Amino acid sequence: MIATACGGGSNSQPPQQTTTPPPTVALTPLSTDTFTNPGSQHATEVEASAAASGSTIVSAFQVGRIFSGGASDIGFATSTNAGSTWISGPLSGITIYEQGTFSAASDPVVTFDAAHATWIISYLAIANADQVAVSRSSDGLVFDNPIIVSATPDSDKNWIACDNTPASPFFGHCYVEWDDPGNQDLIWMSTSTDGGVTWAPAHHTADLAAGIGGQPVVQPNGTVVVPIESATGAKILAFTSTNGGNGWNASTTIFIDHRPSRRRQSAHIRPTLRCSGRSRNGLHHLARLSLSHRMHLQRSRDEHLNRRRDLDRSSPHPH
Repeated sequence: MIATACGGGSNSQPPQQTTTPPPTVALTPLSTDTFTNPGSQHATEVEASAAASGSTIVSAFQVGRIFSGGASDIGFATSTNAGSTWISGPLSGITIYEQGTFSAASDPVVTFDAAHATWIISYLAIANADQVAVSRSSDGLVFDNPIIVSATPDSDKNWIACDNTPASPFFGHCYVEWDDPGNQDLIWMSTSTDGGVTWAPAHHTADLAAGIGGQPVVQPNGTVVVPIESATGAKILAFTSTNGGNGWNASTTIFIDHRPSRRRQSAHIRPTLRCSGRSRNGLHHLARLSLSHRMHLQRSRDEHLNRRRDLDRSSPHPH
């Protein structure tokens, strides 16, 4: 290594340093895009989510990314031996490319409901009106057909979490969050108490908060805290439920971003936003959560509009 410096008049140079490269880690392919439908960029599998319980790992992801948003289907890859081997496949019954009725799917999120020993994959089923849906499995290998969660006019950026603390008064409650982009990103929450088989009518927060990309976090005492980005992108909000999802309290601002907005940049995967600024009501530690909502807000809205235009121009599919 050759280095130069100025100042003190010394001609000495730092000694040459040798670094040892890190060991090579072999990558294990988990899944392959086998769809051939037009409109997708094939050989693509993106936006992966994963959850683990014991030696079982379940991952879900978009398969066959569609240029205007979403994908040909949601795929899964499961290991029952701590990652040594994997079994993968598409989720059936969602899109028209896999025995379903929706035109595309997006936003997969995996969770495990310990109380009901059930794996649940939440995702966005895309049509003229997008809906949040879930697919369930007792072993992570065979998944049931979709169960619709949302009944709102439109849906986007869903997330799911379950209460897996046996001592919690709401052990076995699972919570899904999404927003309605057709109603100024109004936030909605729905709760299941039977392993995702049925979902209660959705509630909004007491102050009708709007936002995108919320991620429910279940505390050991059963309190659910949902950090979420405001609809404008200028704030991080949080709201809670202390009654098992029967109601959701008014939102609290836990961070204000005074920097120039990055939302007007070209559409890219959005950088992770870690908040460490002002906080209230003891939520400072949650303000440091990674709110990587996976897609830039502008991209999300552009994709939403593009999907509408594409569906309007194309021959109608059954939904």
